[in-house]
Amino acid sequence: MTITNTNPGWVNADGLRVKFPQDHLVKGKAGEYNHLTSTHVSEFDIAYTDFNLGTSDTAVYILDYDTVLPNGAVVEKIVTKVGTAFTSGGAVTFNVGLVARSDFTTITDADGLLTTVALSTINADGEITEYIVGTSGSGALLGTALAVDNLLSVNVETSTFTAGTMKLYVYWRTAA
Repeated sequence: MTITNTNPGWVNADGLRVKFPQDHLVKGKAGEYNHLTSTHVSEFDIAYTDFNLGTSDTAVYILDYDTVLPNGAVVEKIVTKVGTAFTSGGAVTFNVGLVARSDFTTITDADGLLTTVALSTINADGEITEYIVGTSGSGALLGTALAVDNLLSVNVETSTFTAGTMKLYVYWRTAA
């Protein structure tokens, strides 16, 4: 298994990344905010080029090294909100999965959150789709407590995207 972007920089023994002033000038792709309940929301900005960097379920692309879904987190739902419609020259599908934060290279599950999601769900400007346990496209780890700290990853299947942007919202809580 390979991770397309495997250089998280300097990582201390506690697993936290060390950043220097110039690192803070680079805009991140994700962040987290409290939803005024026990639910947290992690928000990710994703462009078609990010998806294309993950070429298979064994070669994924990590979206952000600083936004972590912690051990024990239960992902309740995922919402995609398209900015610019996604297009492709083929029948592309995509996955959203998890990579263990402990080493940044162990793929927990390449399609654990969203699996084989069709282009037709993200091919219109402003399109919003919600994924919960049991809906088409929901992955096996949706609704289950995570066993380790994880980072989100993406990858495409069968083809690549030629355009598109979206926000991906991950709604999660800590297991009770």
